[in-house]
Amino acid sequence: MPTYTTSQFAALTGLTPRALRYYHRRGLLHPQLAANGYRLFTSLDADAAQLIRFYTALGLSLDETAALLAAPRATRLAALRNQRAKLVAQQAGIAQLIAALDATLSNQEEHPMSDTEKFAAFKQAAIAKNTAEYGAEVEAKWGQGAKRDADRHFAGLSEADYRRSQDLERQLAAALRKAVAGGADPAGEAGQEACALHRQWLEIMWHRYDPEMHRNLMALYEGDGRFGAHYDALAGAGAAAFLIAAVRRNASLA
Repeated sequence: MPTYTTSQFAALTGLTPRALRYYHRRGLLHPQLAANGYRLFTSLDADAAQLIRFYTALGLSLDETAALLAAPRATRLAALRNQRAKLVAQQAGIAQLIAALDATLSNQEEHPMSDTEKFAAFKQAAIAKNTAEYGAEVEAKWGQGAKRDADRHFAGLSEADYRRSQDLERQLAAALRKAVAGGADPAGEAGQEACALHRQWLEIMWHRYDPEMHRNLMALYEGDGRFGAHYDALAGAGAAAFLIAAVRRNASLA
């Protein structure tokens, strides 16, 4: 099997010598070491380098890439299917954003939209953003049908409903800030209030509210740092953890 020096292998793969050395240190590539200490790469390393470039282009971290390279074929295929689902969701979201942008450009340049049309365009942009950011996770947990129903429901919200949802979010943020600052018990009165406000918000945003789905949503909030970051930004550090605990304790009572 032919071998290649670092510079030769860099020319062959398009990766920089610095990247090759880094991937070796991280355990993603496994070149031979010559007597003089120089790295010697083989065609097996070329296969691995191709996969590294592919996985990282898909948005996988180096840790995830290293795990996939070491995983059985079935595990690699499952991970790639999951990543494909995320990319498809992002693609759909981007397409919707472009459509909303086109409508906005038309409004700004030549054909002014009515307030109703502006609100409809806003909702489509919000759906697109949500699809791009969370669509794959939502579909994986509740299915494409549930995601489609939720999008259809949101698209049908009235301006009054949307204003009410914004008001509820502000009330929830205030309740969470007060609860966290006071060291409240999620099972107590403050937790019941937070859970009830979140439930009322969901009753607007979901086409059908269900206490079990409300509790299950907390697993998604807990497992995806983006949700925690949102509520912590909304109401301060600890807000997300309090809300998750409050819903789990009180959703069936809310």
